Amino acid sequence: MKVKKPIPFGKALIEARVERGISQYRLAKLVNRDSRYISQLENNKREPRLSTIMMLARALDMETWELVQKVDTIMDSPKDTTN
Repeated sequence: MKVKKPIPFGKALIEARVERGISQYRLAKLVNRDSRYISQLENNKREPRLSTIMMLARALDMETWELVQKVDTIMDSPKDTTN
């Protein structure tokens, strides 16, 4: 039986946010969410809906596919540390 690897959305979100110099608080305001929600996403405690991923990507001034590709790249990385 193959073990499912967790999706490291949080790590991708942190990388994208830090690359752009945006705080969790600022990102939360841009997407009309609470900063605790952003923290939960970044710590992989919650999984975002597609609409949320789209809003986050826009707020980070990137295309949705770029954010998803970042997740995919992290998943393919041999030294993946999702938490």
